[in-house]
This record gives sequence, structure tokens and C-alpha cells, in this order.
Amino acid sequence: MNNNFPNGYTSYNGYPVNDNAGTPVPEQKSAYEQQLQYNTPPQYPYMQPVPELNKGTDILGILSVVFSSVGLGCCGIQFSVIGIITGIIAMVKAKHVMQKSSLGLVGVILGAVAIVLYIILIIAYFSIIAASMSELERLL
Repeated sequence: MNNNFPNGYTSYNGYPVNDNAGTPVPEQKSAYEQQLQYNTPPQYPYMQPVPELNKGTDILGILSVVFSSVGLGCCGIQFSVIGIITGIIAMVKAKHVMQKSSLGLVGVILGAVAIVLYIILIIAYFSIIAASMSELERLL
């Protein structure tokens, strides 16, 4: 059964054949193109980021930076811990709405730096006290 195709092609066992060349020309996609077609994930409209849901993560990120900065500046480890917790919550919530929370990350980093600095200051404080006590015992 021959079906006439445009430009001189006819059908031969399901494949279009060029009468001029006499070689079958496959109409199907190559195996690589078929693999690409079936392995690409479908694009769903609900997978797009929703900007109005990101407002809560921005507020948590700002709170994280504020608490971590206050902890670093004057008030100690407790504010830095609150800054780290709010920063982690901001990053998790941002991940759920397919956004990035850079403010949350900054708050976590500031809080961690504040805690490390306070631990270093506490160690230095107690080492100075121990050195002064040994010096005081030597004088008495």
C-alpha cells in the first residue's frame, strides 16, 4: 500500500521513502530524543514560586538578623540562639515555597559567630581569673 507524501516521498512498511533516493527515511524520533522526551520532568504550574507567601519568611529573616546582631553586640548568647532558631525557621519556610531566604542564612551565621565569640570570651575570662588567683596565692 503506497501513500503519497509531499516532495516525492511514499510509504514503505510504515516509513516514508524518497522515490528519488530509494532509501527509507524514518519518521520516528531517535532513541536519544525519545529518552529525553520521557525523562524530562513535567512542568506543573503549581511548582512555581509564590511571591506573596514569601513575606513571612522575609519577616522571620529580618528578626533573625536583628536578634543575632543584638546578641553579638550586647546581650549575649540567648539572643544569638533566638536569632539562629528564627533563621532556621525562615530558611525552612522559604524552602517550602521554593524561595531562598538569604536573611535567614545571614541571621544563622551571625548567631553562630556571636556564640563562638562569647565562648572564646568566657574561656579568656576564666583563664585570666585563674592566672590572677595563682598570682595572688604567690604573693600571699
